[in-house]
Amino acid sequence: MPRPFPCQPPTVSRLALLLAALAGLFSGCGPSPSKPEVVLYSSIDETYARRAADAFEQETGITVKMICDTEAAKSTGLLTRLLAEKASPVADVFWSGDVARAFALDKQGMLGAFDSEETSTLPSEMRLAEGRIMGSAARARVMIVHRELAPANQHRPVSVRDLALPEYASRSCIANPLFGTTAVHAAQLYRVWGEDGARRFFDDFAKNGGRMVASNGEVRRRVGAGEFAFGLTDSDDLHVAWLDGKAVDGIIPTSAEQGGLLLPSAVVMMKGAPHPAAAMRLASWLSGKSAEAMLAASEAAHWPQHKGVEPPEKFRGFSLPPPLSAAEWQEVNRIMERELNGSLASWVDSQR
Repeated sequence: MPRPFPCQPPTVSRLALLLAALAGLFSGCGPSPSKPEVVLYSSIDETYARRAADAFEQETGITVKMICDTEAAKSTGLLTRLLAEKASPVADVFWSGDVARAFALDKQGMLGAFDSEETSTLPSEMRLAEGRIMGSAARARVMIVHRELAPANQHRPVSVRDLALPEYASRSCIANPLFGTTAVHAAQLYRVWGEDGARRFFDDFAKNGGRMVASNGEVRRRVGAGEFAFGLTDSDDLHVAWLDGKAVDGIIPTSAEQGGLLLPSAVVMMKGAPHPAAAMRLASWLSGKSAEAMLAASEAAHWPQHKGVEPPEKFRGFSLPPPLSAAEWQEVNRIMERELNGSLASWVDSQR
C-alpha cells in the first residue's frame, strides 16, 4: 500500500532547500546600503571649502557633494539658485562667506534650526535668528597698502572714507560693489553713513580718479604688483599677498564710522533638506571648532569665534571691528536688496 505523500519527492526537496539557503544567503549578505551623502552649496573659497568637506567625510563617512560660487559672483549666484529651489530644495547646507545673505534666505522662511553641541559654545552674537544662522570663522574688511608706493612714514588712509580723497583716490582701487563681500560692505556704509554720505563717497572716489576692478582678488593682485598704492579688500586676500611675498601692509578700520566691518562666515541648514540627518551633522561641524581651526591655520586666515581656538598667526596684535547684531545684519540685507538695483547699480554702470 502506498504511503501517504507528506512531502515533495527527494529531488524537489533538495532544490527547495538549496533555494531557501540561497535566499537566506542573499538576504543576509546582499549589497550594503548606499553611502550617506549631503549636498553643500558654498561661497567660501573652493580650496578651503574642499579641505573642510574632506575632513568631514573622513571623520563621519558621509559623502559631501559640493557646489561652489565663482569669485566674481561670490554668494550671489548661489543665493539666486537657492531661492529658485525653494519649493524643492537641492542643497542641504549653505556655507556663505557672509551673514547678510543668510538673512535673505531666513526672510523667505527657508532655514531650519540646528543648534547642537558644536554651536552651543559660539558667542551669543554669532548664534543668530533663533539658531537658524550660525556665524563663525570671520574675516575683516581691510585697506591693503603697497609699502613702496605709500611708505609707513608718509600719510596713509585711516578710514575707508579717506580713499575718496584726491590724495588717495587716484592711486586706489575697489572691487565691483554689486558682488561678494564688497556688496555687503557697501550696504554697511549706506547703513552707517546714510544714503547721502555713502553715495557721496562712491561719487567722490570715481571723480577723484579711483578705479573699480572685477573682484577682491584683483584688488590684491594689482596692489601687490604696484599698479595701485591702496585697495579695499578682505583680510584673507591681504594674508595671501603676505604669503606670496608681496610688499604690502594692511590697515583694519575698527569702528563702523571708519568703515570697519567684521564678516563672519555663516552656516545654515535648508528647511526641507533632502538629507536632514546628514545636513544637521555637516552644519554643526562647519560651525564648530574643527572647521574654525582649519580656516584659521589656512591661507585664508579666518578669525575663530570659539574661545580656545588659535587666531591666525600673522594677524595677532590686530584689533577688529565689533560684530554686528542680528538686527543690524537684517538692515544690511534690506539695503543690499534696495541699492544693488538702485544707486549702486547706476554707479557701477558709470564706471564701465
